[in-house]
Amino acid sequence: MFILRLAMKQGRGRALCVAAERNEGNMGELDLEFNGAVQAILARAADGDPDALYDLGLLYATGREGVIPDYIEAHKWFNLAALSGVDEAKAEREELARDMSRTEIAEAQKQARAWLQSLAV
Repeated sequence: MFILRLAMKQGRGRALCVAAERNEGNMGELDLEFNGAVQAILARAADGDPDALYDLGLLYATGREGVIPDYIEAHKWFNLAALSGVDEAKAEREELARDMSRTEIAEAQKQARAWLQSLAV
């Protein structure tokens, strides 16, 4: 358990996967202790790290590291990464958008704007 906590504090995604396996893959039911890897990436994203924004997009697009796939979340993070200058994020966002409805894309854009506004407060 100590090693798992240490890995999560360091932002290592594999720890999140182990935690998800312990909870039958349901990330929504995990407490914050086991959600540490994503929390670490979110903290880096909030600090303006473009790579963290891109990493969150990848996690949500692919369902890696035990994160439940969510195209709206993925599009949001790729959009924010693209705005921060990550060229790969633009391509990922465009590819993802091909499998999304206009309503889903609009929701992702709304969430991206809300994220930016939350940082400005």
